[in-house]
Amino acid sequence: MGILPVRAGVREACPSWLATLRVQRRETLRLLKNNLSLTPYLDDALQEAYENARDLAMGETDLTRANLSTQLSL
Repeated sequence: MGILPVRAGVREACPSWLATLRVQRRETLRLLKNNLSLTPYLDDALQEAYENARDLAMGETDLTRANLSTQLSL
């Protein structure tokens, strides 16, 4: 969820969100490196995670569906 408020321009994005993003990215890259068999499922998993993160971001901020894309863009 962390990147959504940052990308949408929420000013109150706290440093812990950014730290969480860095940690989760490193963990994800490590998992993929150590489990190459997961790679074919990556696109579906990312889209599902994005949809969940969008819902969480709307619940924790003043963002609305209109502020957030329905599709993940990397």
